[in-house]
Amino acid sequence: MRCVSCGHEIVEGAAFCAYCGAKVVGERPENDKPIYETDVKWMLKSGKLSVYRDRTEFSTSRVQKSVFNYSALVAVKKRLVPNPAILFITENGQTEACPATVKNIHEAFLYIEQASRPYIEERKEQLLSQGIRYSFVSSSGLTGGILNIMDDKAEFTPKSGQSETVDFQDVKSVSISKGLGTESLEFSLYDGRVKAYGVDRQSRDEILSFVKKSIEPFITRRKKALLDRGIYFSFLSGWSQAGGTLDIYEDRAEFTDGEGRTEAVSFQDVRQVSLLSETMELALTDGTFRSFSVDRDEQDQVQVQAFIENAIRPYVMKRTLGFDTSFGVDERIEINEQRGVFHIIRQGGNAISEEISIEDITRCRQVESTELNRVISGVLSGGKTILSSAAGVVGMQTVPDTEEKISLAGVELTIRTEEGEQEETIRFGSFPLGISRTAPKYSRYREELSRLMDYLGSNCPECELIVPVPLAIETGTEEIVPEIREEEKEPEALLLTATEIAVSQKEEDVFGIKKYMERASRYIEKCQTPMTIAVQESWGSGGKSILETLFDQLEEGGRDTLIRFRTRQFSKPDLGERLPMVVGAELINQMGGMGDSRVTKFAKGLINLTTSILSQGGTDGQYLIEAFFKDNAVNSLDDFVRTFSEMVKKKVGDSKSRVIVFVNDMDRLAPAKQVELLEAMEYFFDCKGCVFAMAVDYNTVIGGVRERYGGAFAQENGEKFFNKIFRVSLRLPVSDFRMENYVKNKLEHMEIYPDSEEEIRLYGELIQRSVGREPESIDHLFDSFLLLKTLADEEMYENRTMRLLFFAVLCMKAGFRDFYVFLAQMKNKITPDFLSELCSGSDALADKAQPGHEEKERFRNFARIFYDIFDTDQDKALSEEACGMLAEVLNFS
Repeated sequence: MRCVSCGHEIVEGAAFCAYCGAKVVGERPENDKPIYETDVKWMLKSGKLSVYRDRTEFSTSRVQKSVFNYSALVAVKKRLVPNPAILFITENGQTEACPATVKNIHEAFLYIEQASRPYIEERKEQLLSQGIRYSFVSSSGLTGGILNIMDDKAEFTPKSGQSETVDFQDVKSVSISKGLGTESLEFSLYDGRVKAYGVDRQSRDEILSFVKKSIEPFITRRKKALLDRGIYFSFLSGWSQAGGTLDIYEDRAEFTDGEGRTEAVSFQDVRQVSLLSETMELALTDGTFRSFSVDRDEQDQVQVQAFIENAIRPYVMKRTLGFDTSFGVDERIEINEQRGVFHIIRQGGNAISEEISIEDITRCRQVESTELNRVISGVLSGGKTILSSAAGVVGMQTVPDTEEKISLAGVELTIRTEEGEQEETIRFGSFPLGISRTAPKYSRYREELSRLMDYLGSNCPECELIVPVPLAIETGTEEIVPEIREEEKEPEALLLTATEIAVSQKEEDVFGIKKYMERASRYIEKCQTPMTIAVQESWGSGGKSILETLFDQLEEGGRDTLIRFRTRQFSKPDLGERLPMVVGAELINQMGGMGDSRVTKFAKGLINLTTSILSQGGTDGQYLIEAFFKDNAVNSLDDFVRTFSEMVKKKVGDSKSRVIVFVNDMDRLAPAKQVELLEAMEYFFDCKGCVFAMAVDYNTVIGGVRERYGGAFAQENGEKFFNKIFRVSLRLPVSDFRMENYVKNKLEHMEIYPDSEEEIRLYGELIQRSVGREPESIDHLFDSFLLLKTLADEEMYENRTMRLLFFAVLCMKAGFRDFYVFLAQMKNKITPDFLSELCSGSDALADKAQPGHEEKERFRNFARIFYDIFDTDQDKALSEEACGMLAEVLNFS
């Protein structure tokens, strides 16, 4: 039987055409009887549900009837809450509901699904003839509609009928994003936009796989077009405040902003490249940095970093290879004797000067400075006065310190250039607090000065060497030295000058960021109040958090207006609208018993209660707090805010002092809970004379906003929330974290002495490519390293390759667990070919380890370091001996 309207074959017994929906002409056949019937008894709507071959009917009376035809169906589903129903979803995105009951909905759905299947299958064939591979009900934001996926595009048609098309040639990646109870097919476009459409969980993997295969030819074609222009990578980026495109060439990175202006960074000037979160940072040889934002959806960020590292390696080797002769400490002169050139290393290795010929040095003059910083000199003088006064109180005799202090020891080179002679001062030693020439520390710098003078005298005969003669202090015919009786001498172990203390502290600053901490402390002490500061890094000087380091520095300055705000009690129970009062109670409690008002007493009682609940691990904490509020009610939240403000005012008085609240351990709270706590604390942020410094992470706060308010709360609103809460954001420059200093310091404490700077570099590379730059994770690595050293035979750690392999395996275990387990299983089957695959980050080997995609990409970058561990003679050969070493280390670890 055929339809008179469209001519297609009609299913026997059907009353409607599956293609055009036209009603079949003529009377219904005799077998047009329900294949299933049931009564629906519901308090809102009752009737009879009848399932036919081509439709489902719901009748509430003889004349009132709802008909659900199968001819235009996309899908049929069942719903249990809020009220049971069979859902008929049509090709225009509409959803019609047929009432059912919990008792009969499952049985009715089976009959309806069986009867409607031929119609849905017919529709799929019809869609395929139109080039539509998938068609399903979807949503974009709050708008519902139909998403059709074709070979070259995705087309979304909402109920309004105004379709939206995503061409696959504009798509750079596609993924599944998860929200609160929803999943979306997310398209990331080259222009920076993101298009997301709801997708059914059951079919998501199949659809995602199809779309990935569909966009692959377009991506390949685009990459080829870029390569034809010499561009290996290209993505949206930002530099300073401008947005534009970052293109990576073989020899440079080129940023072009929206107005066509170009900024190029030549790889020959790049010292190091690092990738942190969504920022790629290029450290230059002149000590400056160029930072570019990297699109967070760029799948090959690690490949970009590896590409740049390979591109700059020849330049790095040229700058450093062969410079084996070195003079200096704080700043150094490094000489390549074979090529007859030298360069100057400054800023702890962050800045490298251009190469200069040794023959161009015409004069070398030793320089020293006795000019101390006036502020520091005043502090030292005051300290000496206090010490002298204290000595007088206890009856001690003091000797005046008349010895001259110097602040700088170095050399001044006069260099011949095309423009004439120019002078370069290399500061072998800088002593802001001053140092005595008799101090042991000073002799090290004098030794370096003498070595350089001797070297230039032998290798640069034309160079004029000037060594000034120190002036003697005349006191008449003979020098008078105050006599100190033997019993009055201080024990040597107790004598420690202010200079030596400062040097000791400086040496402990292995991270190289102390200067930033000092400046941040000064800002906190001088900034306008009220002030809220977001501290967006977890590490600081000496392995402490930045917030802890800032607290210690301010506390050392004698401040008594510092508050440690505890966040632990806010993880649970769920305080709801009471949370701002509990926050206020904690702040008032931390201010320490100032005043005896009813609010102050209530605050202390509440904090004692919450602390007790947490320490006992009780599950009824919320009920106890509710009861406490009920029995001890205060007027309002305004009482807490007013009381805290009054206490701050009383604490600081009329001075320019301020109360500084340090909020740490926010990372122990879930992102949504962090946002809830920030909203509660916001009531107290406007307190004059108060500074809130909080350890938070920007991305975590944004994610918490999204979790707390749902997916509809967009990224832009999350950013507004962050900027509303915090007036200033502090993030220390990660590039100033001197990994080499930190590693060297750790190894020396373990009595391991690397045989070269190259070995120290390898430790640093292994760390950064496995666990990153977080000191706590690095400390765990070195703790394990020390344990293995204690257990291993002594000769194992005396061998450079063996100790590096021990450390590499520990890094692998910490950062790439799947690879470590696989490698441990293969320890007796390691061959040169297997080792070569490991060092090259082979996909075949990675597939056997079965890691996640992200871990696989990171491990490929990590594995390349193994070559440098084994390749001590630069021949790139992997021997049986190397295999045996790795097997022995794996067996021992």
